[in-house]
Amino acid sequence: MKKIALLLASGAMMVVSGCSGLSTNVQSSNVGISTTANFQADLNIGEKISGTCSITKILMFTIGDADKEASGVMFDAPNAAAAQGSLAPVFSLFANADPVAKCAKAAAYNAVVKNGADIIFAPRYTSEVSGIPFLFQTINVNLTGYKATIKGFKQLDTQKVLEGKR
Repeated sequence: MKKIALLLASGAMMVVSGCSGLSTNVQSSNVGISTTANFQADLNIGEKISGTCSITKILMFTIGDADKEASGVMFDAPNAAAAQGSLAPVFSLFANADPVAKCAKAAAYNAVVKNGADIIFAPRYTSEVSGIPFLFQTINVNLTGYKATIKGFKQLDTQKVLEGKR
């Protein structure tokens, strides 16, 4: 009898002291904040540079040189989703969301590091996607642009900036 009472008491303790989690999400509206930087970059635009990236996707696995990416790269390829198939938004939940954009960011990283650039001025991306979507794909991205290095910054007069003069 004592064993049954002890078993029931320990079972009750487990139920009462079990793990739990609480998540609270609050939907809020966007707050528009605008700032003005009163600085102008002094750039040195140099020679033409290039960067490449090539990856192979087999099912959800990616093989290639897209392990390092440049941040701040805005790559919008409207035909990339079409090249991946019409179900790309559905399968993007399970795989890398946009392998073409990932490869483009890696190409930008490769160009910046290889050439010692701070910025790629006037970048042009050429992407090629071949294979069967979601089973086997080869993605190649070539980037060309001009090497830009930042020589320094100069502070602008705030009043002239507000008046639209530089």
